Amino acid sequence: MSDHLLLVTLLAIGPILLTEGLLARYELMLYTIGRRAPAATLPSEVPYARGADPERPPDAYVVYLDGIGKRRFTDTRDGGQLVKALIADAPELRVLGQIQPYSPLAAPLMGRPVWDWLRRHAGITLFLHNVMQTFMAADRRYRPLYNRAVGSQIADQLQLAGYEPTSGMPVVLLCYSGGAQVATGAVEELFHQLRAHCG
Repeated sequence: MSDHLLLVTLLAIGPILLTEGLLARYELMLYTIGRRAPAATLPSEVPYARGADPERPPDAYVVYLDGIGKRRFTDTRDGGQLVKALIADAPELRVLGQIQPYSPLAAPLMGRPVWDWLRRHAGITLFLHNVMQTFMAADRRYRPLYNRAVGSQIADQLQLAGYEPTSGMPVVLLCYSGGAQVATGAVEELFHQLRAHCG
């Protein structure tokens, strides 16, 4: 009975994994050939940064890259508690939490009709999508393109939050789960675009 159940599970999940793998490459290719530009603007209710007074330079910028459960600008695994605690304990920092580390086009999964339907009927596919994007970020064939895409997204969001290129202002990449894989690749692009010193 268990062998039969395993076979049925593999037959059900196999096509989903294949589809997710193809979709992950598709989004990266759209970015690479310039068919779609990454989204730079945020919804009006989402600030570009929280924490330090925007009228004065902060001590550092902190970019939080969430785990594979991220599917919209405001998502975090802990409901935003980590970022809130960070801002409460270090109000001199400017914190960005809206980065989409699993989308070369900086597009959240929520709000796309197909993904909204899948969330209601097959929620596991949201996680599989982000897992496949993490594999893309680790794959040596796609890694340079993916790193450039996410690094550019972070650089754009930092500048929209007030970061001055070549200012030497420290940028801290705070990561959880798959966000750490993505962050390691984004550092080089951040230095290239902003001359930012990342830690």
